[in-house]
Amino acid sequence: MNNASKSLRIAAIAIACVLFGATIAFSQTKNYKLFSGDILRFTVYMEPDITTEARIETDGTFMLPFVGKVDAAGKTLSELQESLYVKYDGDYFINPQINLRIIEYAQRTVQVHGQVGNPGLVAIAPDAELTLMQAIAEAGGFTRRAEERKVQITRDGEIVNRLFRLNPDSLAKQDMDSSDAQFKLQPGDIVFVPESLF
Repeated sequence: MNNASKSLRIAAIAIACVLFGATIAFSQTKNYKLFSGDILRFTVYMEPDITTEARIETDGTFMLPFVGKVDAAGKTLSELQESLYVKYDGDYFINPQINLRIIEYAQRTVQVHGQVGNPGLVAIAPDAELTLMQAIAEAGGFTRRAEERKVQITRDGEIVNRLFRLNPDSLAKQDMDSSDAQFKLQPGDIVFVPESLF
């Protein structure tokens, strides 16, 4: 293979990687459910005066010109954009070309305490899920004193009404079969790994 052909092949692979990465990023943004703390940029084509950047408040809403408070948390960008079109079309603009984008993601975290290597906050990546076992692994895994079969989760100030029984070997084996290990955490959850009495 001559140098020209080799260069073309490398360039083609690089372009494919960029396009693949862009496709993944688009898919993630498309499916992402908006969360309190996300900052959005709102624009309407040919209407620069109402361009707005706003943070979604703790009640799940944000403020926009003319229409005021808008529910946003829990919706995708496309769902929110459709609802805004209905609000603006006719009363304020004719067939408005509305664009929304996330300019900053909220920090979503859970707390992991007790008998783990590095107690503290564990971040949940945007448009991703975090399982109980993943959170414990991120927090440094179980200590020797951990009681792995009596893990507790507190959500919205209340203890989830069951004990999570985990197998420490799951951290190494990536055990996908245990429903307890794969329990999905939510932002704000507090995980506590107690100390074994024996």
